[in-house]
Amino acid sequence: MPEIEGLFFPDSSAELVTQLVSEARLIAGAKSTFKANNQIRAAVEGATASHKGHGIFMMIEPRKNGASVWFPSLLELENKYMPLTEDSFRFVAVTMSQSHNAIKAKLEANRRGAVSKTIKRNPPWTRDELILTLDVYFRVPPWTINGTHAEVRKLSELLQRLSVHVDPPDAGRYRNVNGTYMKLMNFQSVDPLRGGRGLKGAGREDREIWNHYTDRRDELIRDAIAIRAALNNPRLLQIIKSTPDESDFTDAIEGRVLTRLHRSRERSAKLAKTKRERVMKEKECLECEVCGFDFFKRYGELGLGFLECHHILPVSQVVEPKPTKLEDLALVCANCHRMLHRTKNWLTIEVLRELLLKPA
Repeated sequence: MPEIEGLFFPDSSAELVTQLVSEARLIAGAKSTFKANNQIRAAVEGATASHKGHGIFMMIEPRKNGASVWFPSLLELENKYMPLTEDSFRFVAVTMSQSHNAIKAKLEANRRGAVSKTIKRNPPWTRDELILTLDVYFRVPPWTINGTHAEVRKLSELLQRLSVHVDPPDAGRYRNVNGTYMKLMNFQSVDPLRGGRGLKGAGREDREIWNHYTDRRDELIRDAIAIRAALNNPRLLQIIKSTPDESDFTDAIEGRVLTRLHRSRERSAKLAKTKRERVMKEKECLECEVCGFDFFKRYGELGLGFLECHHILPVSQVVEPKPTKLEDLALVCANCHRMLHRTKNWLTIEVLRELLLKPA
């Protein structure tokens, strides 16, 4: 069995382990790898000598039939270990680089925070974060565990990954394990079945999320799964980051992540064009499906073919792998489109149409 960094690996995995160690050194420097606890570890350059568990962005362990690799981004895998194979090597190498960059940025932010004498508050919790936390609350009640539980650590890492804040005020405390567990305890304080136990300090958004989902557990599970799926899909994650907020569109109750994905579907020029062409062919006109407004009749050639596309499916369904069908889209005027998205609980076409029919 070949010896690598003081550990022995089966012949079948030795070449891949050697390549991965070389990749780690290219990423973080020649002295970034070392042996510890029967593992080859790779740490952010400068954190190697006194890492104390911090700065580690990759670990390789020998296995009877090969090797397994660990790095922080493997959120959905048990114990965060992945078998090292030819198929997984490239994924591991790319994600290892991302983990290194994220940890290095966090360590640098910690150092900046230590130098600064000003203690800043972390930003308020978003609805996305509260949905993910409430989902864990019902699956793993906080009074049955402690702050070091695996689900709490896993949730903390996911919340840090979800962050829409480019530079959190206090990267060392931002959605860390202690803060995450405290938020679980905040939910306990608003749980009527717990008689007000838990940590006080639940805010308006906490209560709003609780009131919306407490009797909609299936909806909570569905929305939490959808948010996690979006965060674990590189293509969707890029869409989320590149889709700006719009002042005249209110984020859905399901949060900013799914709202941005929803809007990205509605903005698809190809889908909108195909939808308008089909309706024009079938009806020989384009009328708002809510109020019946026809831009061509009102503005002539200037309004020909003009209507906006509205995605009628719930926002939690936009992360499903199936493509958007034309039947999933409705053609509406700009005014009705804004009204459909005016509140956190977005209206349906039918409900908005009924509102229009009510006497003023």
